[in-house]
Formats: sequence, structure tokens, C-alpha cells
Amino acid sequence: MENLEKHSPAFTLVTTGNLYDLSMLEEMEDTEYLLEVLDVLLKETPGDIKEMTHAVEAGKADMVCKKAHKLKGSAGVIQAEKLIEILEDIEAIGKKGVVNIEMRSFIENAEHEYNRIEKALKIYMDGLK
Repeated sequence: MENLEKHSPAFTLVTTGNLYDLSMLEEMEDTEYLLEVLDVLLKETPGDIKEMTHAVEAGKADMVCKKAHKLKGSAGVIQAEKLIEILEDIEAIGKKGVVNIEMRSFIENAEHEYNRIEKALKIYMDGLK
């Protein structure tokens, strides 16, 4: 890792354990924009996950599905493939109109994966400031 520039896509990929890939955002070479996008993601995602959790508790599969779809878009911006896969599973179950233990488990997994991403992104962002 010594040969990798601190904020290069290769460095990011190696140090994040493939949690996400910021190479598309980094290609813009606009650190201020990159930080703004990541800041919005970090501020909105926890609330969206909570809303999804409340919706599953209320038995509202359609709301869970909508939130999973929104979160999938946010995860796509940072190319968080594992999180996207989990959200796709949640969305698929939600489209069936089913709220079950499997959906709850997927939501817990999504929250866990997001928490891992959040920690890594905060470290990355601190390095840019």
C-alpha cells in the first residue's frame, strides 16, 4: 500500500475492503463536491433505514419497498455493491407485499453494512479535509 497515493481509487478500494468504490466520484476531481455528496448520504441514510424499520414493524411492505429503492440509489452513487444486493432483496420481498422475519433480517443486515460503510467514509472524508 506504500506505493498507492493516499486518495487514489486503488488506495480507496484496498483500504475499504470493497465496502464501496468512489472512483466515479473521484474522477470528477472536485473534492468539495465529493464531500458534499458523501455528507448528504451520511446524513440521510440513517433516517431512511429507521423509516424502513418502522415501516416493517407497521406491516407496510410498500413503504419498505420504496425506502429500499431510494437507498439502493444512494448506495449506487458510492458503488456499495453488497449493500445494493441486500436492498434489492428487501425490495423484492416488499414487492410481494410480504412483511416477514426474512425482511426484518435483511433490514438488519442493511443497517449493519451501512454502519461499516459509514465508519470507513468518515475516515476517508477526514483525510480529505
